Order: sequence, then structure tokens, then C-alpha cells
Amino acid sequence: MKNIQYVWDNYIVANFTEQIRILPDSILLGSALLSFITQSYSSTVLFLSLIEATAIGIAIKNLFGFFDMNHMTQEPSDTLKYCISGSVSPTLETVAYLGRDSIASAFPSFPIYFLATASSYIVGSMLMQKDELEALGPSYSSRFYLSTFISSLLILVVSTYRLYYHCEGVGTVIATFLLGIVVGSIILYQNTLLLGRDSTNLTGIPLLRERTRDKKPLYVCPQKA
Repeated sequence: MKNIQYVWDNYIVANFTEQIRILPDSILLGSALLSFITQSYSSTVLFLSLIEATAIGIAIKNLFGFFDMNHMTQEPSDTLKYCISGSVSPTLETVAYLGRDSIASAFPSFPIYFLATASSYIVGSMLMQKDELEALGPSYSSRFYLSTFISSLLILVVSTYRLYYHCEGVGTVIATFLLGIVVGSIILYQNTLLLGRDSTNLTGIPLLRERTRDKKPLYVCPQKA
């Protein structure tokens, strides 16, 4: 039993908490690596969108820190080491914060905000391509539902983790989740409006067009008469 407890505490739990802690950095760096390897236009736009979302989140966090709202301040806790997100070495988040201790506000909870924003962007892009996914058959149409399920499950796990270690209160977690959903949707709409649907086509599937290149109606013959 001692060996099992040792493995549980020092390997399973330790690695799980470490993965949760570095989640914001891993998503950001993962999107950068994906855009570099694939040379994909939509992946590059996703990476730049996550940087934009990071800047927005930091601005909101600084704003609440400036107002010095007591109910938004993160209280000292013995489990504080489990609440610090990001890798130990300086990252984009720490550089933008000018140090982790420079902001006292606990809103928005950066891991939940970042994950909710990325999930909102990805699921929203899948929703915009739902007609194309449905037209390509069940193997493609299931991607929308799968991305929604995995994103929801991941947000639930991270939120439960943050609440378990008293990193934030329930109100802060819910407000952060809603903020991330709104920011992700706004950035997705912004990219679609300014750069077109191709910029948010993360699946790389052919997009249905309502008009031809010269703006004339596009007629598609049915498969069956």
C-alpha cells in the first residue's frame, strides 16, 4: 500500500497537477508549433488570436487590480502553489504581467479564461462549418460534437481543479468562463469579418460557396433526380 500511495502522490497526482498548471502555456505554444509545422493560414490566425485573447485577458485583470476590489483578490492559501499557472521560467504571461506578483486580482482566472476562449473559438469555427461537415458525411459531422464534448470536459476538469485547491471562488470561475466564451466568439467574428471564412477553417475542408467568383448564382445539381 505504501508503494501504491507513493506512486499516486509522486507520479500520478504530481504529473496531473503539473499538466493543469502549464495548460495555458501549452495551448499557446502548441498552436504556435502547429502553425509553424503545417504552414496553415487558419492555424496561424488561431495562434495570433490566442495572443490577442491573452492581451485582452491581461488588460481586464489589470483593470480589476487597479480598482482593488477586495472580493476579487486572491486569498493566501496553503495550496497557492497549485494555483500558479504557466511554466516556472518566464513566459508571455509573466512578461506581460511584469511579474506574477504585480496583479492582485483573481479575475479573470487565467487558465479558465484562456481555455474557455480557445474552446469558444474552435467550437464556434466548427459551428460555422456545420453545413460542410454534414455534407461530407458522419465521419466529418461528428467532429463538431466531439470538439464540443472534449472542450466542455476539459473546462469542467480545470474548473473543478481550481475550486478544489481554493484558487478562486465559484462566482469568479463562472464569470471567467462566460468572459472567455464572449471573447472567443468576438475574436472569431472579427477574423471572419476582416479575413474571411478561410481564416477560421481549422479543419481545412472545402467551404460551400453561395456565389461564383464573378458574383453569379451557383447551382448545384442534386445527386438523385
